[in-house]
Amino acid sequence: MNTFQSKLKQLRWYQWLSIAILLVYLIYIALSYLYLPDKLKQVVETDVADMIGRDIRVENIEFNPFLLSLRVTDFAIADQPERPLVGWKQLVVDFGFWKSLLSFEVGFQDIELNQPQINIVKQGERLNFTDILEKLEAQAAAEPETEQVEEDGAGLALEVVRTAINQGVFRFSDLSGATPAHSTLDDITIEVQNLYLATGDEHLNPYNIKAVFPGGGDIQLSGQYRLDPLHVESKVAAKQIQLATFSDFLYNIIPLRLSNGLLSLDSEILIEQKQELEISVNQGHIGLTALALDDQVVDPPLFRVSSLDVNGISLDLLKQSFTVNDLKIEGVSSNLWLDKDGKPRYEPILAKKIADENVEYHDKDKKGENHDNKEEIPWDILIQNASLQKSVIHFSDQNEKITQSHTLSDITLNMENFTFDPDQKVKSSLSAVLDDSGKIGSDVVMTLLPFDMDLNYQLDKLDLPSFSEYVETATYLRIEKGALSVKGNAQFSNKDDLPFSVNADAGIEGFQAEDVRTGKPVVSFQNFGIQKAIVNSSDQSIKIAKVELDKPDIRVELSDKSELNLAGLTKPSTDTPQKADSDSQTVTTSEEDKGSAEATWNYSVEAVAIKSGITHFTDHSQKPAFKIGLYDMDLNVDSIGSQQTTPTPFTFTSKIDKYAPFSVKGDLAPLDKQPGFSFSSELRGLEMTGLSPYSGKYIGSNLRSGNLSLDLDYSLQDRKLKGKNNVVAKDLYLGDKVKSEQAIKAPVALGLALLRDLDGVIDLDVGVAGDLDDPGFSAAGVVLKAFVNIIVKAAASPFSLLGSIAGGSEDMGQIEFEPGLDTLDATSQERLRQLTEALTKKPSLTLTIVGNASAAQDKEPLQKIMVQNRVADQRKISLEELQEDAGDEDWWKVKSNRKILNRIAEELNLPSESEREKQIKAQQPELSGDELEALLYQQIYSEVAANQPVDTSDLLSLADRRAIAIKQYLVDDLKFDHTRLSVDKTSVKQLTGNVVNLQLGAK
Repeated sequence: MNTFQSKLKQLRWYQWLSIAILLVYLIYIALSYLYLPDKLKQVVETDVADMIGRDIRVENIEFNPFLLSLRVTDFAIADQPERPLVGWKQLVVDFGFWKSLLSFEVGFQDIELNQPQINIVKQGERLNFTDILEKLEAQAAAEPETEQVEEDGAGLALEVVRTAINQGVFRFSDLSGATPAHSTLDDITIEVQNLYLATGDEHLNPYNIKAVFPGGGDIQLSGQYRLDPLHVESKVAAKQIQLATFSDFLYNIIPLRLSNGLLSLDSEILIEQKQELEISVNQGHIGLTALALDDQVVDPPLFRVSSLDVNGISLDLLKQSFTVNDLKIEGVSSNLWLDKDGKPRYEPILAKKIADENVEYHDKDKKGENHDNKEEIPWDILIQNASLQKSVIHFSDQNEKITQSHTLSDITLNMENFTFDPDQKVKSSLSAVLDDSGKIGSDVVMTLLPFDMDLNYQLDKLDLPSFSEYVETATYLRIEKGALSVKGNAQFSNKDDLPFSVNADAGIEGFQAEDVRTGKPVVSFQNFGIQKAIVNSSDQSIKIAKVELDKPDIRVELSDKSELNLAGLTKPSTDTPQKADSDSQTVTTSEEDKGSAEATWNYSVEAVAIKSGITHFTDHSQKPAFKIGLYDMDLNVDSIGSQQTTPTPFTFTSKIDKYAPFSVKGDLAPLDKQPGFSFSSELRGLEMTGLSPYSGKYIGSNLRSGNLSLDLDYSLQDRKLKGKNNVVAKDLYLGDKVKSEQAIKAPVALGLALLRDLDGVIDLDVGVAGDLDDPGFSAAGVVLKAFVNIIVKAAASPFSLLGSIAGGSEDMGQIEFEPGLDTLDATSQERLRQLTEALTKKPSLTLTIVGNASAAQDKEPLQKIMVQNRVADQRKISLEELQEDAGDEDWWKVKSNRKILNRIAEELNLPSESEREKQIKAQQPELSGDELEALLYQQIYSEVAANQPVDTSDLLSLADRRAIAIKQYLVDDLKFDHTRLSVDKTSVKQLTGNVVNLQLGAK
């Protein structure tokens, strides 16, 4: 011991220092191997775990005190049982002790992370690490704030020679939706060489980063940087990155799959921290090939792009400028459709969440919540050249009624200098072919700020039959032929409420459509054109120079059930109208609605013309079927418009059944008074035998012959057609009888005889009327109906017609007699004179007289005449002398009459004169003298007359005397041909009144 102590005392200071260093090193070695790994593991698994609120597992931590390297294996922050939040298989950190010691810099020789994994889960608005962030924020808020003191001095330089991440995995799961979405990036490899971190000096540090993407492709970043002040120069190059590996990321946003696509890019990026952070991109290029986007339907594919190249990309975030020298897209192919419910294929692609956020944003924007006081600076965007080549869009409709698909092919789009710079012109042109026939083209010159566009467009010979099925879904029309062409110009500007002006010429040539129910043509025409149509939103006007229809052929048919083919072309709607709740439903009109209702558009058409048209009309409800046609139709209408206040002149000419010329000239009422017109027209030489199907049905006879001419004066108001017309029918005679339940029960032959003059001509002024809403309306039908009405009226009221011919009254066929009398008064004699004059002009007519009388009108007058006859007989004077001497009211003045009346009253056992006088004075004591005597004898006269017997024979005798009186006056006084006159014996059934009705017949 003493020897050892003595030796220790003999040691020199540097020996002591060496021993001390050795002891410290031994302690360092011991701590490094025995204490530090376990302590680090304990700190991580306890302290750090408590700090973040998660279990942390570390399989092993190793520290090499000689090389200053650290190895951490099987690290994991717990989350799901099978997947940690963050973890790795092995982390190796080589501090590069000797290099740092010799270079006097802090450095890492190598940092290598093997098989790392990150597993992110989103559920609702929270992520699976949100709780960690919240806990760290709470801990930071609980700690007292400490004043930070800035220290001057040189910055620390740090170099990492090699940084590598091998076989990394990144998983993302979104459990927010109804169907969980999962995306995985695996085999992530990143290697960075010579990563140098330094602050506080001007040294630019080189770096190089390379990553390999799963599925192929790699990306490389190389350049140099400085942290303070920040300065980064980088070249980015990516090659053949397979986009399909990122499909789940896209699908988590919108329901689309990236089935294919290779991305390549390269650019130069500069990031500098000056007064503001400056970021710019130069010489950028993006290349995309074989892009394939798909939805739930694999075939046909949704969207394909052969190639997309973007060259010369420049971006400056500080200056807010973006420039592309050339954008070229080739081989775009898309397949779109409408499903059975009429929804487009792309509708499910629309991100509902984004749409909802946009709605919420705009709602806030309307309330002013999204505005601040900073003025928004627009981006300076310029795409010098852009083109779309060799592209096609296929469209179909899954409606079971639609089998025809459509293709927009050979799509070519070229654009120059696309920019938002104020007043800078952007030029573009588009061409395509629709359904292999219609050529589409457009040329556009526009400015985006402020918006202004001048568009020239053209559609040439689009085949219309390919769109027929859309017409057939709502109508029974099938388009068999036709081609549409449109050419024009449209101009838009950003003044006020985006005013626009559109002018166009449009035309359809070679059109034909048929009724699918019958397979028969309905309408065809050679050309239909609209010339110089101008739509202007500023003055809300639509102006058309001319509408022209050339050689139309229209076929109108009535079925055997009197259904008009044109009226039934529209199919009934399948929509079921909802019943309104009258108790709860209220109708309000907002100020905005009122304003929109007042914003009425005005329109005008300068000319309308139809040339060389044909209208065929067939009525299958008649047996045999009735057929007629309007040929060589020409219609010309002058200017018509919503603001026009004067009538519009028009002319119409045609030939009915090819030979009978028909012309119309008139005026159309202004549109605010439509429907309405007035015109005069002429029809010459229409053969009426063709109307036999109607005459057989309605009058029970065919037409043997007849030629019709009309001079018409028509007017239309409230869809009712009326006219004062001259009808001339020559040689109109009935033919064979036809059995018809609808035939009128009227003596038509008599009516024709009444109308026909000595030359066989019927010349009448008749009223023609028709209802445009009547499915059976037609020109021939209106004429025939009016003519039949005249015949029926003539036959039913022949004396009215004779009265119009002779200038007499309508009732000259009715001869009225005074009650009880059989003598003709002056009025009756004048009627018979007028009748004789009219019958002289109608030599084929005969006249029959049947007397008339009735107890209701004639009994009481007959009874008084009987009393007068008895008094006259007893006074030995005539009845006429008696009636001249005393009337019904003056009997009391003639004493001879009083005595005879008293005698007759006594024979009838009626009250005596003295008894009646007492009764009258008892009731009216104020009467006396002549008044009393007048009342007394009037009572006696009335009661005596009431007791005279009158029977049927007396009435029949009176009726016959009246008939004879008429005949005698006609023959004796008016010299009427007695061979055309007959008197029938009156029967009891014919006793109806005191008016004798004359009857006409035909020879």
